[in-house]
Parts: sequence; C-alpha cells; structure tokens
Amino acid sequence: MRLLPPFASWREHLFGVPAGGPLPLHLIRHMRPDRAKHAIRARCQATGLADGTVLCRVLGRYKMYLPAEDRTLTPHLILDGYWELWLTRFFLRTLRVGMHVADVGANVGYYSLLMAEMVGEAGQVLAVEPNPAVAPLLRANLLMGGFAARVAVEEAALGAAAEDGRRLAVPGGAPMNAALMPRAAEGGHAVRVTTLDARLEGWPRLDLVKIDAEGAEAEILQGMQAVLARWRPHLVIEINAARGYDAAALLRRLAERYPVLRSIEHDDTLPVVTPEDVAGRRIGSDWLIFAAGDPPLPR
Repeated sequence: MRLLPPFASWREHLFGVPAGGPLPLHLIRHMRPDRAKHAIRARCQATGLADGTVLCRVLGRYKMYLPAEDRTLTPHLILDGYWELWLTRFFLRTLRVGMHVADVGANVGYYSLLMAEMVGEAGQVLAVEPNPAVAPLLRANLLMGGFAARVAVEEAALGAAAEDGRRLAVPGGAPMNAALMPRAAEGGHAVRVTTLDARLEGWPRLDLVKIDAEGAEAEILQGMQAVLARWRPHLVIEINAARGYDAAALLRRLAERYPVLRSIEHDDTLPVVTPEDVAGRRIGSDWLIFAAGDPPLPR
C-alpha cells in the first residue's frame, strides 16, 4: 500500500503534487482552509540576506524579497507563507485569464504576483505603491517571478487630483501602513499623487481593482469616477471607520453605482452588508468590501 506524506491532503495525492514542490493555485483555492494553510507552511522557506532583506517562499510557489525590519507583513510570510488567506482565496476564485486589474497599495507585491499569474499573458496588472522603501522590492519580486512584462508599476500615491509635494508617513517597522500626511504637514517622504482615471488612460478596460490605501480610499474613489462610469469594475476595498473619514457616507455614494455590497469574511463567505453595518460594527477593524461590477463573475 502506498502511504501519503504526513502533511499531504487527498487533493495533493489526487493531483500528484510532489512533496516540497510548487503548490498549484487551484489546490489553495479548493482545499479546506486549514489544509491549505498546512500545505503552504510545509513549503515555506526563508533566509536573511546581507542587504537587510529576507528571501522567502510564499504560497508554496513565489520567491519574494521582504524588508527584514518590517514587523507587520514579513513575520507572517516568513513563518506561514501566506497573508489574509480569505482574500487570497477570494482572488483565486475571482480572477480569470485575460483580465485587466489594478492593485492599489501593492506593497511588496504579494497580491500583484497572484494577480499576474491568474490573468496570464493576455491580461494586464497595474501595481500602485507610493512607499519609496518598498517599491524597489515590488519591482524586484515581479522581475524574479517572471511577471514584469505584464505588470506596470506606478510609484505614486493615488488621490482625487494630481498633486506634487505631498508627504508620505511611514511608521517604523510597518512600511505596509504608509499613509499620506495632511497637506500642511512636514516630514515623511515626498511623493507624487495622480489619479486612477489619469493612469488608466489608454487601457481597453478595467475588470477589477483592489484598494488598500490606509485612509485615502475616499480620495482615490473620487479620482476614479471616469473609470467607474466607463467600466464599472469589480471593487475590493479596505474600509476602516476609525481612519478619519465618514465610512457610511463613502459606502452610500458607492452603493449608488453598486447596489449590493458584501463583506469578504475569514470563513470565505460573502454576506451582504449595509454602509451602517460597516460604520457601526467592529470599529477600528478593517472591513474588506466587495462590490460586484460588470460583467457578472462566473460561479
């Protein structure tokens, strides 16, 4: 009788995944979450480099350079090999070959890599990252993964209008939480601001956009009204009512174009939520809101 490796699920055996080999994305999508985590961790590897970065294998397949000083994302990818598995699996269920997508707040490229593989050579990805400390790692990760040709990197912040001279605050040990500072503020890093409407001029379409911008979501949506009107892309947007804007008002405006708003939950469910739900519950916690656009997603 042939025995399975102790960490292998029946799906791994069925599809013939070799022990320690790259983990197929369809297995991460279809496995039970606990088994997917186990399979990813079994393939997780990391090593520190002399330049202050860590080379890590994530999702059982991608090699990534990570900032060693980061205390938010890097520890999870080093030890677990994944980040926000519920959102990772959502994208695996949603993205299709040929899609044109935008990753706003790309950081070091975890979701950009996933998007690039899922949309294939026929697709296109725009990765937007304003933090000058991590944008080079984003480019390096895309190049190392073989996806540089299908991913355009925009090293800028997005907002309601184009601006020069804005400042970006980068918390110590938390580069993924970099955020635009008030216009009169000093310090931080100088960054350029553009709009998604301007950046996507010439694109044939936009199918999906993910927005994770640490409080700049309202301004970003204001600067992509032409995109929303022309293509009505699927939206995944992080909302936190404690970040200084009126979350309920923002979502009510969004609901004028997207009548049904859903929350991407940790258990892979997508319950319908109202603007008042998001503004009044789980204060201080992040909500991942999904607004289905056109065309309808395949089931």
